[in-house]
Amino acid sequence: MGEWGGEQLVSGSTMAAQDGRLFCIISYSVPHWNDNSARTLYDYQVQITGPQHSGVFVLQPQGQGGGGLPVTLTLKGVSGDATADVNFSQWLTFNTLQGVDEYEVCRKNELSILAEVTQSDILQNARAGQYQGQFTVTAQSNGLTVSKSFLVTLTIKPSIMISGLTDVELNFDGENSIQSIDQSYCVYNLGAGAFQLKGESVHGQGVFALRNGNNLIGYGIETTSSNSGNNSWVELIESTFVSANSWSGDTSHHCQGSMGNMKFRINIPEQNMSGKPSGIYRDTVQLTVVPL
Repeated sequence: MGEWGGEQLVSGSTMAAQDGRLFCIISYSVPHWNDNSARTLYDYQVQITGPQHSGVFVLQPQGQGGGGLPVTLTLKGVSGDATADVNFSQWLTFNTLQGVDEYEVCRKNELSILAEVTQSDILQNARAGQYQGQFTVTAQSNGLTVSKSFLVTLTIKPSIMISGLTDVELNFDGENSIQSIDQSYCVYNLGAGAFQLKGESVHGQGVFALRNGNNLIGYGIETTSSNSGNNSWVELIESTFVSANSWSGDTSHHCQGSMGNMKFRINIPEQNMSGKPSGIYRDTVQLTVVPL
């Protein structure tokens, strides 16, 4: 951990651990009035400080907007070391660690810091981008104080998904236009961000089309958010991205607890079916969603 009261905390003769353990803290004295060079270990107090919100450590967004992400910092010991029972995650006050004479070298007093951000906090609050927090470990013993800072960085990649889409079957009675019932589906977007949609028809080119042999029937797809009124339907344009101000992703992967946050319907005007031979007309639509 660097300097302790102006003197190097760990002497050059102390071997460093090579198995991924990060650091040690020891408070000790060595008598100089006899040939006994054994160290006397002392208890010390340790605390972690850094950016907080409502008493909870947070990582702050780096340019992508939004609020901070709660992070838990846990000081953990190592099995077999003097620190074996160390497991501190509350930092309102200093925590005390005992110095044990039998464990006089640094490699027997090793510690690590575990940073944890919960999945639920990421899904509900995070946006794609980088989050950072600068924290400080402070140790005190026998009137001496040492502090060292460290940076925690979390990089979150964009995440978006469509689920809940089902096949649509329609029947034409020979007289009237067709409009399907509303079909619910889910768009998940990390941080409930805005998104845009694009529909691509297997049989259409610039239009959505059902096909039976060489016969085509053009149709339309409208979509809207589940909470919007009947006047907010947006017509998809084949192979073109569209969006609306009311569209925002859900914070759970499959819109848990609801049928979905979006809905769509199919429209086939009567004149598009006029003169077409009877039979089964099919199309497959690939729906693509991207975050804004």
